[in-house]
Formats: sequence, C-alpha cells, structure tokens
Amino acid sequence: MRCLLMFVAASVVASGFAVGREPTQPNEHLKGFGPFIGTWRYEGPLPEEVPGVMKKGSKCTVQFSWRWILDKQAVMQDLKVEFEGDKRVSLKELIGWNAADQELVIGGVISIGGVELGTIHLDPRAKTLTVETKGVNAEGGKTTSKSVFTKVDRDTMTFKRLESTGNIVEGPSPIYELTRVKRDKGKKAPK
Repeated sequence: MRCLLMFVAASVVASGFAVGREPTQPNEHLKGFGPFIGTWRYEGPLPEEVPGVMKKGSKCTVQFSWRWILDKQAVMQDLKVEFEGDKRVSLKELIGWNAADQELVIGGVISIGGVELGTIHLDPRAKTLTVETKGVNAEGGKTTSKSVFTKVDRDTMTFKRLESTGNIVEGPSPIYELTRVKRDKGKKAPK
C-alpha cells in the first residue's frame, strides 16, 4: 500500500510539472488585458482632496499594476497610493472569466478595510478598461465605484473615477495621467 501511495504521489508530481507549464496564450476572454499588463505610475501633486488624509496639491504617487497569474488564466491588479508623510493605501484584486454569466469579474480587498466585487468591460477598439464594483467599507457601509482606464499610447494611460459612493473619496475624479514604469534590463518580470 505504501509503495502504491508513493507511486501515485510521484505520478501526480511528474504530471503537474508537465501540465504546469505556462501557456503561451492567455485565456481567450482575458486577451484584451495585453496592452495594460505592466506597471503604470502617476507622481506629482494630488489633483483632489482625500478627506481626513491629504489635501489637494500634496505630493503623491499612484501606481497601478496588472500581471498574468495562474498560467495566464487570471490577472492580478494592484493599486498603491503613497502620500507625503508616509501614508499609504493599497488594493489587491483578482480578475477572471465567469463562464456562467459570460463576463469578466473582479474581486479585491483594500488595506484600510473593506472588500469589493464587480465586473470589467474591455473595449479593445477604444483601448479602455471599465471597472464597476459594489462592496462594503471598513465600517460596514455599502460602496459603489465605476472607473475607466484609457490607453493613450504605448507608454501612457489615463485613469478617471466616474463615480464613487461610500468610499473615502466620493464622486468623480480628475484625470490621472499614468506612465509606464520601465523594467530594468536583464530583470525578469515577477511571475
């Protein structure tokens, strides 16, 4: 019995290595993320007030990152916002295809408490990524949000919050212009 278990375990491990290779193509429904994959950053004066955190014009860095995960069957989205005075907020979200509802879905958690779930609409012709979410903030209140990312050129993208309720910052935002962060040559992208 022990030998049989060892054989089964070895077979599973060996087949896992063969099956576990990263596909050359992403999930068909996620292909539109290709132009967005990478890290994008805005550095400069905060174009809007963040009530109780920072005043408009304060120094800030806003960074969005998208990367393939799970053998290109999902996308990880990270948001990091750093304000002067060493104040930070971050958000981690997973994006995948919901075959039952035939839509891209997103779900995540924010570092100041709260969760959100929603959908994503990719428009390859307009080069836009529209995210709509509903969630719960750290106090248990309901939240909603709708934002759009627009690819301007290879190294430039814009971000605009179209609406937001129940969050720290409510309502629409100004347009943030993000630039692609270049990787150091010779340094591999994180897997």
